[in-house]
Amino acid sequence: MALVRGIEIYSGTTAPLLTGSALPIVIVGTAQGAIAAVNTITKVTSTADAIAKFGTHTAGDTIPRSLEVLLRYGCNNIYVIRTTYSATPATNETNLIGADTAGARTGLYLVKDIPSKFNVYPAFVLVPGFNSDAVATALDSVVNAVRSYGILDATDGDTVAAVLTARDTATGIGKKSERLIIAYPSLKRASAPTIFEPLSVHIAGSVAKDGSYGKSTSSLTLLGVLEPSITLSMSLTDENSDTAKLNAKGVVTVIIDGSDYDTWGDRNALYPSALTNRSYISVVRLEDAIMQKAIERARKFIDQPATVTTALLAQASFNAMFYEMTTQGEINSGKATWSEAESNLNTGKLKYALEAESILPVELIQLTVTIGV
Repeated sequence: MALVRGIEIYSGTTAPLLTGSALPIVIVGTAQGAIAAVNTITKVTSTADAIAKFGTHTAGDTIPRSLEVLLRYGCNNIYVIRTTYSATPATNETNLIGADTAGARTGLYLVKDIPSKFNVYPAFVLVPGFNSDAVATALDSVVNAVRSYGILDATDGDTVAAVLTARDTATGIGKKSERLIIAYPSLKRASAPTIFEPLSVHIAGSVAKDGSYGKSTSSLTLLGVLEPSITLSMSLTDENSDTAKLNAKGVVTVIIDGSDYDTWGDRNALYPSALTNRSYISVVRLEDAIMQKAIERARKFIDQPATVTTALLAQASFNAMFYEMTTQGEINSGKATWSEAESNLNTGKLKYALEAESILPVELIQLTVTIGV
């Protein structure tokens, strides 16, 4: 059924833009000691809240330790979907994916209900410990539906060569999508090196701590980690290093920076099959942010008189939004245009085209050194 009243969008979301510690992040997984019911959406805002609702880690769990990582970064707007744990991996995966039945969704598909129930659109959807093709396909479908990003971890313990090979396929972490991020490797917890933490959760947490949406997701400091769980050659200059090879296949990894480790890589899973701007994680997130800001402004003009004056005032409001974003260094430029020919004042319909030029991150610096004699 066509929308007859409201704001019709061709690309975007319909909830307030949240950043920083309030960045909405979703975890779908298992927690055997939880009191939170399975196949419900439970909001977590603090460490005490997390422990009370999901308990502490038990072998086979993916939720408790993921919450610990996000809370380490100050995240306080976390949405958790607990699925039924099974000792059988195939059953566990089936439970995690769930069913996409409107009004009775379960598992991963419950993410679709978050906007209507909580008036937020997730920035990231995490499924730590799961990366099969069935999971990747369901995750891609869900994050496209809610205009979010899904992050898949490569299988813990896989070699760099195995990850690179997997990226050359079209299944699992090899899936090509502008709405998926592939992360590798896991990280040893500084306070307990035998605990391996998924990089996916650290990426979401570090982006929240950074507080931006138009900037690169690379070069963000990781908190509470000792080192990668596997030996990884890292280099800013060697194209044959593991980090360079992973980036070349569209994998976000880590790199050492002084005494810290940082995220390393700013391309989504569409890369390198597509070399367009949409293979940048920041560009897709920026588009979503622009649409959310525009929808907030457009809402103020619903039920106003359908006149040329109203149409031009709305256009001015959208252009003011772009001016603010330009002056704050979030975009290079932006322009809103009222499409008078495609609007119909007699039926109360206004149509606008919003165009923005993103600021891409620096990926390569070439140096030439000359020494005089």
